[in-house]
Amino acid sequence: MNLIRGKSTCRAIDGSLFEQEVTIERESEKAFLIKIKRPDGIKSHWFPKKMVDFRGNDLVIADWLWDKRQAV
Repeated sequence: MNLIRGKSTCRAIDGSLFEQEVTIERESEKAFLIKIKRPDGIKSHWFPKKMVDFRGNDLVIADWLWDKRQAV
């Protein structure tokens, strides 16, 4: 899963566009709390630092880990 930090425009499955904002809300010694703000609400998820790859303005999270995430 690629998440673009800051505000960005995304395309939904039905083809409509929506805005989302991705920020790192908190950071612990071993994990990041990533907040995703979309029109349908705000969700925050903890991800281990070892599993988050920074590529420019993108946060790259392994698909298997993204599928197992739980909202805080």
